[in-house]
Amino acid sequence: MIRYFASLLSDYFDHPILGLLLLVSAFLLALGGVLSVVDVPGVPVIAAGWFAIYGIGAGSLGLFGYLVLYVSRGISIVRDMAGPGAS
Repeated sequence: MIRYFASLLSDYFDHPILGLLLLVSAFLLALGGVLSVVDVPGVPVIAAGWFAIYGIGAGSLGLFGYLVLYVSRGISIVRDMAGPGAS
């Protein structure tokens, strides 16, 4: 099951750990949205806000990681094209 999930992540995302971070972010945002709509006894309303904050934070980290990944990939391509032996 773990191998299947890892292969599924690597099929849909360029970097499995960053993809997992984005999936966790989506889960936290969905959980925050559900908690804000449903009145659960014993769970304060502020819990929905905390889940949303953690979801936004995880999503921001995941997107920043992808930004770094793609910028470094672009820089590497440009360096390879401009380096010695490039045609």
